[in-house]
Amino acid sequence: MRIAAELIAGFSFKQPFHLWLQEIFRQHKQFGSKDRKFYREVFYGYWKLGKTISQLTAEQRLLLGLIRLQPENEQLTELLPVMFPSHTSSSIPVDFKHLLGENWNPYKPFSALLSDKINLTDINLWFGGKAPVWVKINPRNREEMITYLNRNAAEYEEYGPLIIKCDNVNLDEAILRGWCRIQDMSSQESITESILLGSELIWDTCCGAGGKSMLASEANPHATLYISDTRSQMVHNALMRFSAEGKPRPFSGTADLSHPVQKLIFDDSMVISKPVFDTLICDVPCSGSGTWRRTPEMLHVFSDSELKLFTEKQRNIVTNAVKFLKQGGKLIYLTCSVFSAENEENTKYFQEEIGLILDSESYCGGSEKDADYIYRAVFRK
Repeated sequence: MRIAAELIAGFSFKQPFHLWLQEIFRQHKQFGSKDRKFYREVFYGYWKLGKTISQLTAEQRLLLGLIRLQPENEQLTELLPVMFPSHTSSSIPVDFKHLLGENWNPYKPFSALLSDKINLTDINLWFGGKAPVWVKINPRNREEMITYLNRNAAEYEEYGPLIIKCDNVNLDEAILRGWCRIQDMSSQESITESILLGSELIWDTCCGAGGKSMLASEANPHATLYISDTRSQMVHNALMRFSAEGKPRPFSGTADLSHPVQKLIFDDSMVISKPVFDTLICDVPCSGSGTWRRTPEMLHVFSDSELKLFTEKQRNIVTNAVKFLKQGGKLIYLTCSVFSAENEENTKYFQEEIGLILDSESYCGGSEKDADYIYRAVFRK
């Protein structure tokens, strides 16, 4: 615990924690596989405590976080009298019993910001649990993928022919071969065939690594797909994923829609300056609060003042993108947030200030499906 406390004291939130931890393991080559497993779990438990019991030392929080994950581990509970000198029992102190029950509330600092559609107890328990790995199988490689999982003794459940939930398996080879991609169930639910029905020209305005773009290609393979992002490297990565899975290459370009854009340029020569698209996918930058179960360290550093910056950017992106949408066309607004400012309040803004017509809104995934939370609102122009 002492070494773990010393290590975590060096984390400054300047990069994702999992990348920082990889660097720590590279620097400390004496850590064997058991050591790395221990540190991953103890840090995971530490972050899962959220901002609760912040008055304790790092070593005490590390121990309690690990006990919360492994309450039956007697070796851990025997350390309690050592870490808490005033406590003589090997049972968890009364002051910290709430860590193990439904009253545990790591989201409490932000509970007033949550959407009315999000149950606080549900999301607290969701945050405290372990996130599974959701996988979308490439239709042409289902047989190879199932063989791969069985050969590697993977623990997995099938949710239809092309969706699995798994654990304890390295998928790097299968991903490299284009047999599958890691994609949360909430994401897979967000873009569907029924929403894209009748769309001939689709533009994914903030494509990122291409997850929603690939869903759009699968949901409506007859449509012509365009993708863009502010970062050329992300667009390149998205195109590489299309290539790896043998999907038709979309038209691509870069565009910073947080500022007014007069024209779009795809593949260096195709210029679009009019409303031509049938459907826009706006998977906007956001707080990511609907994915914090996977990145629990973010709950420690996020401040509600950041919400204003996100909502302004989200509103700018939709406002600047919609000028390229045909009259009567659809705009699919997506966030991986559970905060009303980024979701329902923005939906109201888009109706009142831009004149979009709301067709539907809902949360995809969520605690009931053991998945992330994605907010989706579908508008018509």
